[in-house]
Amino acid sequence: MMHRICAAPICFIAFFVSLSADVVDESRTGEVDKLFEPVNGDKTPGAAVLVVRDGQVVLKKGYGMADVASSLPNTPKTRFLLASVTKTFTATAIMQLHDRGLLNIDDPASKYVPDFANGDKVKIRHLLTHTGGLPDFMSYEQGLAKPLEFEPGTRVSYSHIG
Repeated sequence: MMHRICAAPICFIAFFVSLSADVVDESRTGEVDKLFEPVNGDKTPGAAVLVVRDGQVVLKKGYGMADVASSLPNTPKTRFLLASVTKTFTATAIMQLHDRGLLNIDDPASKYVPDFANGDKVKIRHLLTHTGGLPDFMSYEQGLAKPLEFEPGTRVSYSHIG
């Protein structure tokens, strides 16, 4: 299981690197293969890569293993457990909105999600920095019924709900 989890961040990082590296046209897919060569073994967590240019798929390929313990190779159809990798992308989008003046990270969470538990106390900044006092390892709905574990901004405690 750990190998599968490790492969997910590599997949996303590689996908965005591939797109930004401008090496993804049909005549240059060998450069993408070279990029993934270090993770293309039978004992290495790897990546599933899809590259699209101008609406056309120019590369769809698996590299390395999806699950090393089970000898399960990556394919273009491999599904990864994304888990908290999405928090990085969400935080980046929030900060871009903040920089453009479309959102303020010091606003209460209730401004954007009216039924957010204790949303008048918990600010967007607290959600980004795991300082909101929210409980961990439960669904959003379960979290609505729970009290804060500490006053927002006074401690750091990882929270999936955040």
